[in-house]
Amino acid sequence: MEKSEFELLEFNFTAEQITLEREHFISNFLGKKLDSMIQKLATSDEILELLKEKKQEVQKSIMAAFEADIQAAAQLDQKNFSIPDHVLICVEDEHIKKYSKDAVHQTDKKIEELKNTYLENAMMIESFKTEYSQYEAIEAFVNDELNIQKEVQDSFATVNLELGEIEQLSKQIDKFIQP
Repeated sequence: MEKSEFELLEFNFTAEQITLEREHFISNFLGKKLDSMIQKLATSDEILELLKEKKQEVQKSIMAAFEADIQAAAQLDQKNFSIPDHVLICVEDEHIKKYSKDAVHQTDKKIEELKNTYLENAMMIESFKTEYSQYEAIEAFVNDELNIQKEVQDSFATVNLELGEIEQLSKQIDKFIQP
């Protein structure tokens, strides 16, 4: 598809068409205004014929005076209503890889699997966060228990007991714990 064909599809007209339409409109408008002036100025048929003969010359000279402005408008049309050469036209997609229905189906399936994996991972992360918050909640208690164990170990380190004495103390402690 040519650039001008794509411009026609995109804008519904080309820059050249809008320029030609403007020139035709100006020429047509000028011709009608000159006819209107001729009708107002003509007092007789002779003057009317003379003015009609001069109409084309006057119209050409007025159009020549406007030529610079018409060309500027044409350049503006070209700038605003044409697609620059560096823009890739969407129909120029030969560089895009074409996928078969099976490949598209496989890709969709893979995307679905990745979505499910993402959801599973998100749920696992949330469970880790919950578990961590529970560990944080009992952290002070665990630290207290560790300090107590350390104190007990330190106190027993200074006491020299034999195995028999330790067993005896253990039995006495069991009596207090069990009713």
